[in-house]
Amino acid sequence: MLKYLIIAVLSLSGISAKAQYAPENEAGLAAARGGDMQAAWDIWKPLADVGDARAQSNIGVMYDNGDIVAEDDTEAVRWFTLSAEGGFDQGQFNLAQKYGEGAGVAQNWTIAIGWYQAAARQGHPYAQMALMQAYYFGNGATPDPAKAYMWMTIAAETGFATAVDNLADFEARVGKEAVAQGREMAVKCISAGLEDCP
Repeated sequence: MLKYLIIAVLSLSGISAKAQYAPENEAGLAAARGGDMQAAWDIWKPLADVGDARAQSNIGVMYDNGDIVAEDDTEAVRWFTLSAEGGFDQGQFNLAQKYGEGAGVAQNWTIAIGWYQAAARQGHPYAQMALMQAYYFGNGATPDPAKAYMWMTIAAETGFATAVDNLADFEARVGKEAVAQGREMAVKCISAGLEDCP
């Protein structure tokens, strides 16, 4: 699994402004950015223990990377599950990654796709791109070039650089019919606030 550093995960995660998390999470992030992972743990662990979904995701990342604690995929999955069930988009994405890889949990693409969709519908660009790949390559989903194009378009609309930079090339790969269908689906999804996107 591509291991995300806490700093990269949190700064690039597209954290939802709608969700409310303890303000102390920011102090943990500052500590992590400063390289003081023990201080980050000391801030996040008590928050995670009382149900803060953002802190739960951060603790999961620490287990995933072996920061301060021994690397432990099973424990990472436990924390990502709590975070995902608490509605945190990064926790949902992290859990989807684990199910897709079969790390710390039996590989299950159906569950992975479900969690990618939950995060993508909250605007998580990495989850949107993961769905693009799933629908394009058929990883856990029936290949559907129009849906693949839809998710890449949605990620590009939010300014996600990877999607923006590769959208034109992807159009040539999927063909005109899929582009037309994908654009139509993207417009409907965006206008509905991403809630009903397939």
